[in-house]
Amino acid sequence: MSAQRQAGTDLAADRNGVVRRMTRDDRAGEGRLPTQPAGATASADAVEQLRRSVADIKHDVRMLKVMLDKQSIAIDRLVHAVEDLSGSEEE
Repeated sequence: MSAQRQAGTDLAADRNGVVRRMTRDDRAGEGRLPTQPAGATASADAVEQLRRSVADIKHDVRMLKVMLDKQSIAIDRLVHAVEDLSGSEEE
């Protein structure tokens, strides 16, 4: 948001670029209009925290999948080794 003095008239531009005459409330706030409604900052912070949490969970799930794949391969190798050993005893 920007506030400017043009030809003796106080103007304020909101975040959408709409220029209008400043009110007493604008002047009290040093010409800055609120960019978000009250509570929106807390909501935005909560949304960002949720996004980070989701990203962390996705990463954890990918890591668990990799670990399970490795365990599955190790189990398959163990089964084959046991089968080879039991097959060689029968011969």
